[in-house]
Amino acid sequence: MGIKWKLLLMVGLPVAAIIIIFIVGLSSFYVIDSDMASVNSLHQDRATMIDADRDAYQAQVAVMKALEARTPDDLKKSKGSSDENTQQTWDRITGPAKNFTPDMATAFDGFKNGFEAWKSDNNKILSLSAQTLEANLARDQAEKNALASFDAMRDVIDQLGAMIDEQLKDPYLGQERRLQLESALSQTLNADRDAYQAYVAQLLITRATDAATANKLAESFTENVGQTTQRVNGGADAVGSRAADLKEQFNKQFTAWEAQSRMAVELTLSNIDKNLEKIALLQTSDKDFSAMRDSIDKLGEKEMGRVEADLQNLDEVISGTILIYILVATAFVILSVIVTLIVASRIASAMKQSADVATALSEGDFTVSLQVNRNDEIGQLASAFTNMIERLRDIVHDVQDATGTVASSSEELASSSEALSQGATEQSSAVEEVSASMEEMAASISQNSESSGETETIARTTAAEAKKGGEAVRQTVTSMSLIAEKISIIEEIARQTNLLALNAAIEAARAGEHGKGFAVVAAEVRKLAEKSGQAANEISELSTESVEVATRAGQMLDSIVPNIEKTAERIMEIAAASNEQNAGAKEVNTALQQMDSVVQANAGSSEEIASTAEQLSSQAMQLEETMSFFKLGQITKTSSSKVVNTPPKALAQAAPDNGVAIDMGDDSFERF
Repeated sequence: MGIKWKLLLMVGLPVAAIIIIFIVGLSSFYVIDSDMASVNSLHQDRATMIDADRDAYQAQVAVMKALEARTPDDLKKSKGSSDENTQQTWDRITGPAKNFTPDMATAFDGFKNGFEAWKSDNNKILSLSAQTLEANLARDQAEKNALASFDAMRDVIDQLGAMIDEQLKDPYLGQERRLQLESALSQTLNADRDAYQAYVAQLLITRATDAATANKLAESFTENVGQTTQRVNGGADAVGSRAADLKEQFNKQFTAWEAQSRMAVELTLSNIDKNLEKIALLQTSDKDFSAMRDSIDKLGEKEMGRVEADLQNLDEVISGTILIYILVATAFVILSVIVTLIVASRIASAMKQSADVATALSEGDFTVSLQVNRNDEIGQLASAFTNMIERLRDIVHDVQDATGTVASSSEELASSSEALSQGATEQSSAVEEVSASMEEMAASISQNSESSGETETIARTTAAEAKKGGEAVRQTVTSMSLIAEKISIIEEIARQTNLLALNAAIEAARAGEHGKGFAVVAAEVRKLAEKSGQAANEISELSTESVEVATRAGQMLDSIVPNIEKTAERIMEIAAASNEQNAGAKEVNTALQQMDSVVQANAGSSEEIASTAEQLSSQAMQLEETMSFFKLGQITKTSSSKVVNTPPKALAQAAPDNGVAIDMGDDSFERF
């Protein structure tokens, strides 16, 4: 198996583990998603059932409010709320019922039975409330009116009692009259008690839980009402004419109270059966409501049990998935490590052998060989490496043979170059002797020409500098004039400052003690102004003298410039004649120098060839030493290329040359 497939196996194992984990995770995801959907559905059903429980409570509260309704609108609103919440209770329990399990059937049946009974009770209560609403409203209004008349009537009774009590305080009251008033006071107080008893009986009738009790309370009411009017009128009659007004007021309020109270009692007694039936139905409704809610609670507990079971199943699926992940990952990690170690060890072994052979080659040992028996890419690499060693061994052997040939040829080339260089050197020395004579003559002419040129340059430079000096003198005169003007301004400023200091001293003297310090400052300023004026005068005098001197210097420079210019012209003519003679001598010398350059170039080339040949011989010897580093062992191959050593030809001897004969006397030069 090739290294490519081995590496693919090493990479494929983790990939296979990832794929298996992905497949297991995907299947677990579908299971978890299904279980989560079931859990969410159960949670939704549970929330709906809780809402149903709340709706049932709201319906029950609406029925209780209907019992206490005081207007048709209140009753209608309570009935609407009861009907709505009752229907919502039914819908929110029967809606999730399609997902109920068989073990929830008993609780669901209990809910339906309890709901029907509870709904029936509430409907009857609401119907009776509608039937008794008008009578109960009339009764409540009568009770309200009766209470107002009752309070007014009791005020009259209290006034009558106070009147009797006031009369009893009279110390001159006779015994018989006192007995009459005490009897009247007793009747008045008993009448007040009877009125209260009648009022309490009226209130208790509306709260009676059975007809017998209501009828008994009605008899007590009638009895106490009669005693109240009898006793108050008896007490008023005993008092006499002074109580006539109070008696009339009492009878008026008593008549109104009795009429409203009797109406309330009669309305209560006429609807006592329906009101008692409502109370009984409310108690029955409470029992049916509790039974229905117990069924709802049981259904909720069953739903929570299903949710917990689904969550337990979901937890088991997740735990199993994680366990599979761990097992698969562990198994494939161990397998990958084993395969990697095996493949790596085999590759490392072959690579170590190759490294050992490469180390031997780096030390010059070409006798080594690589023995790797493999059919994969490593084996192919080892085979190619072996072929490369054999090829390098042949190349090094050929290089060693060629190195010896190059060394011998270099030595022969060096000897020929030395002979050629010697002849060129002798010819060059003869040309140099003639050239030296021409150079001495040309140097003399050139020196005369250069001296004339330098003299001309100096003359012209002197003339130019003289002109610049005249201009500088004129500028100096101008600047001195300007300085004189500025100094006159400074003198004026010093004079004005002196005057100001004098004025300041006068003002300081006027100021007395306060101006002493200022007077001292003013005196110092005046002294400085006087010194500034004196300095300005001295500078002005010096500037005037400097202007006169500079003017004379300018005039002298203007007279020197024309003479210097004439001298420069004469020197320029002398320099031109010297240049012509120098040009002729240079042409002759140039020809000799060119000849000498050619000869010297030939000599130099010969020397360079000789030097190069020596360097080549040295490099060949060094190469032989370097190539001796390689160990080739027994080489049977012979080089196919041979180098033929050709001996150098002898160079022709150079004929002696006496140079160029040049006869140049002094008559050939023009003298100045």
